[in-house]
Amino acid sequence: AVASSESSPGRLFAGSQRAVYESTDQGQWWQERFRLPSQAQVRSLALASGEKPVILLATNHGVYTSAGGDAHWTRTYKGVGAAQADCRYVAFHPSQPGVALLGTAAGLRISIDRGAHWNPVAAPPSLRDVVHFAFDPQDHAPLFVLTPTILFEGRLHEGSWQERFRTGSTEEFGVEEGLDAQETA
Repeated sequence: AVASSESSPGRLFAGSQRAVYESTDQGQWWQERFRLPSQAQVRSLALASGEKPVILLATNHGVYTSAGGDAHWTRTYKGVGAAQADCRYVAFHPSQPGVALLGTAAGLRISIDRGAHWNPVAAPPSLRDVVHFAFDPQDHAPLFVLTPTILFEGRLHEGSWQERFRTGSTEEFGVEEGLDAQETA
């Protein structure tokens, strides 16, 4: 997991399996900023740039947050049960300051206060086991959410979701079959 600062060029954060590191010189030198408790593993890292940057760290044991980008980290989300605690991906909304999304094994969660508090997102029951998500790069309103078997498109404020692709049903969504790889001698 890697994140760069828009407000401080050259400032990078990287998450290894068990720690978060910071570089202030475009990756030439790195300093450890946070070591995770035992059994926790880094899954994803998000950075909200600004006067007081906020770093969100999604792990298999919840979300850890560093306000101000310093060495002080707090677990701001631990979920109820293993599925909610299993955080897979976290990102800040590209055009709504302070809004962050979190994908967990139990579904999507949203924060409107830079990761301090998290609430469930209204979504269909099949939108669980979130693997990844992405905002539309031009409009920012549509959100694409990937589970192991379905790609959803939705709008957070409307609460509307549509299946865009389901594995195993390529004809229904207009997917062309790919070419098989050919062996070369």
